[in-house]
Amino acid sequence: LVNQYDTKLSPQEKRNSMTLGGELGNLSVGKNIRFTIDYATSISTICDQVLEQFEVVGIPLLHRYSDIGEVHRLLSSSDRTDTVLCPFKGPRYMRAVAAASILGTDISINALIRQFDAELAQDRDLYQADFRTMSKALFPASL
Repeated sequence: LVNQYDTKLSPQEKRNSMTLGGELGNLSVGKNIRFTIDYATSISTICDQVLEQFEVVGIPLLHRYSDIGEVHRLLSSSDRTDTVLCPFKGPRYMRAVAAASILGTDISINALIRQFDAELAQDRDLYQADFRTMSKALFPASL
């Protein structure tokens, strides 16, 4: 849905885009985790460590954000811990509006769209025009 209104990404980039994403280390400890393979004999141990990180961090994340309502809450939040999964305001706000459209949520969405639009204008975000086009298409009374 968002890619229909995103004028910044190439078709290839759109095919590779995602709604949320993050590196397991950033999500668990706030920084990259490096797994160094020094010797062929350490491959098995490193694979086990990567699998453990995915089981501890990745799978719970996938379960939590398989709920579109939770995705909308996260994308609408300005809490630093929430912005890690979609850090850039323009694309994040476009995804929040798309999630609201999928949910059929329009009760408070107009106020939220106006708030997002004001923040994008203040930041001179290059996605503001795309955000406005998509918001008007999905929620005509929003802007």
